[in-house]
Amino acid sequence: MISSNWNYGVVEEVGHLLAGSQGMSDLCGSIIRIGISLGKADAGWLAVLDRSDNRLSRAASYRLADESDSELSGDIDEWLSASKAGASDPAIATPSSGIPAFTGIWERETVSTGLIIPFYHADRNIGVLVLFWKQPNRPIEHFAESLLLLANQAQNAIQNMIQFNESQERSKALESLLKVTRAVGGQTNAGRMMSIVVREAARIFHADGGVLHLANQATGVMEVGASTGIRKSALENMKYRIGEGMIGSVARSGVTLTVKELQPESRWMAKSLGNISSLIIVPMRVQQQTTGVLTVFFRRRRDFSKDDESFLATLANEAAIAIENARLYEQLNARLAEERMLHRFSRHLSSAVGVPAVLKEIVDHVTSFAGASFGSVWMLDGNGDLLQSGAVYGANPAFRDFINMHTNLSLLPGTIGSRTPQALAIRKAQTVVIPDLSTTRRFREWNAVVASTGARAQICMPLIPHDSAIGVISLYFSDVKPLTQTERQALQFLARTSASALHRMMLAERLIEEEISLRASQEANQLKTEFVSLVSHELRTPLTSIQGYVQLMLANHTGDLNDYQREFLGTVLKNTERLTRIVNDLIDISRIESGRMELRLEPTDLSAIITHEATSAREMILARKMELHTDVEEGLPFVKADPHRIGQVISNLLSNAIKYSPEGSSITIRASRSEGEVTINVSDSGIGIASDEHDKVFDRFYRGRSDVVKTTLGAGLGLAIARFLVESQGGKIWVESERGKGSTFSFSLPLFHEDSE
Repeated sequence: MISSNWNYGVVEEVGHLLAGSQGMSDLCGSIIRIGISLGKADAGWLAVLDRSDNRLSRAASYRLADESDSELSGDIDEWLSASKAGASDPAIATPSSGIPAFTGIWERETVSTGLIIPFYHADRNIGVLVLFWKQPNRPIEHFAESLLLLANQAQNAIQNMIQFNESQERSKALESLLKVTRAVGGQTNAGRMMSIVVREAARIFHADGGVLHLANQATGVMEVGASTGIRKSALENMKYRIGEGMIGSVARSGVTLTVKELQPESRWMAKSLGNISSLIIVPMRVQQQTTGVLTVFFRRRRDFSKDDESFLATLANEAAIAIENARLYEQLNARLAEERMLHRFSRHLSSAVGVPAVLKEIVDHVTSFAGASFGSVWMLDGNGDLLQSGAVYGANPAFRDFINMHTNLSLLPGTIGSRTPQALAIRKAQTVVIPDLSTTRRFREWNAVVASTGARAQICMPLIPHDSAIGVISLYFSDVKPLTQTERQALQFLARTSASALHRMMLAERLIEEEISLRASQEANQLKTEFVSLVSHELRTPLTSIQGYVQLMLANHTGDLNDYQREFLGTVLKNTERLTRIVNDLIDISRIESGRMELRLEPTDLSAIITHEATSAREMILARKMELHTDVEEGLPFVKADPHRIGQVISNLLSNAIKYSPEGSSITIRASRSEGEVTINVSDSGIGIASDEHDKVFDRFYRGRSDVVKTTLGAGLGLAIARFLVESQGGKIWVESERGKGSTFSFSLPLFHEDSE
């Protein structure tokens, strides 16, 4: 033991004592003995960092009762924090310090003073030494320097031992993992790989057995992938749903479960594995997802440390990655084989032109691939209640006669077609397999018909390119035909490929038809526009002449007229003017459709245009004994518009208001400014417009449903032209109306700004 006469030469002696310790337990014993000796203490207690849970744990004690030892071990971090022991200075504890963990120790151990010396490494608490003295007023400061030097030596020794133990554990774990990794690294078969993982896990842990379950997320079932130490007959009872039992719970939570001693009522594996005492279950995780569960079990009681859990979890995760890679490799091989098959099939489909040719390639290739005697493909009609024969494969005369007799299969309820495998495959959107027609009673009527062809089995696969079926492939076999899972998947793959190719060809043909129809429509519209433009111009010339000669005659330039002549010529002039307006509207529509309508936008005074159009309409107003009111906001700003065309819009709205309002009623034109634009309203008290016609009245050639409209002359072009003119000048036009309560047609135009020129 170190001499109580402290000198700095003793530092080297302390270092040798600590360095010579064998293991953490031996080291802790040396530290507490040296501390007791240097401080001439009566009792001592030591805790060091437990790396398994990253907390301080009791490591050694000297002359303390078990109760005192237990109280100090209860919550070290809490009372150490309460003592305010820092990294550089120890803390003195007395009965008046109020540290809860020390309350019972003062009286039980008959001590009066305690010294708390924490050990730190890299600002992290890795241990604590507590020394107690019975003699009151002990001059602890005499030992402070030597104890601090001890703390410095001890904390370095503890940290070195922690690192040494961790390196040993890591080395052991890496060695075991390396062996397993090497064992599974050369495997590409997932089944063999799982067997190796379970066997190696049981061997490393000296377990009595183990089992590996894979989580099938599609079915929610934990399926046995591999096992060791378990009878094959017992494996049938070891399937669990995810979340069910211990294994299913670990699969759902992703948290390791250890059972040191299995209770009799909880022995969920008793029938399968015999008398089990302990087990540890760890999740197998890949990219934060649990793909399986690894379990090792023991028929004797076994304590599991945090290191055991960590090591088995690491092994399980490494195995999960290797197994997943193997499964991906197998899937890749299957996918490559599928791609080769698809490539061959695609070459045949790509050479086919038109839907009939594609149907022929599909039924030929799929029937040949499946080894069927003959086959057919049926297509759904547009209503989805009739199957039509599209193509057949096979030279069997009976089959040909059968198809000729059943070219169309009705799927309507009550028909034989609705009780066929084809109908079921379409309704359920899944493959229907009848391995033996002679033993299947569900499709009895259909089977009796098919039996005449010599078929013994039938498979129907729906053609579903996206959400709904467009047809179905029927394959017929001369022998009983049960399908393996691989065969079923291959046929379903061919059906999906066929459906996509057929759908693309149908879309292509439809697009071609639509393109032809669109071009024909565009050509017809172009011809119509050109015809309207030509006829309109040809009509305007003679109309102008007629109008001019009639005006000359009415002005008595060709002699005096009697009253009858003047009345008749007035009627001719009025109808000529109306026909001229219709021709002008037709010319405007022709210009709009051909894109030749030109607008000359300039600063425009709407108040002047309103005044002009009101004056022009005065004759019509007076003729129908009506009143026209104008309400124009004073100082109305200019808008950016074509004055002539805006006048045309106002004239059209006034004309309609006059035509569809009763005699003696009134019409009002309002103009006002609001938020960067000017709004013009033309209101009447006429027949009104139903709400469902508000948008239609602006369509070309549309005439309302009212009897008044039908008996009033007009071509239905004025409002369509008005909408184009307003919208082309950056404005909006709309109507507010209710049948029998008059109408208000409104349009708005943006204000003119100097910088917009």
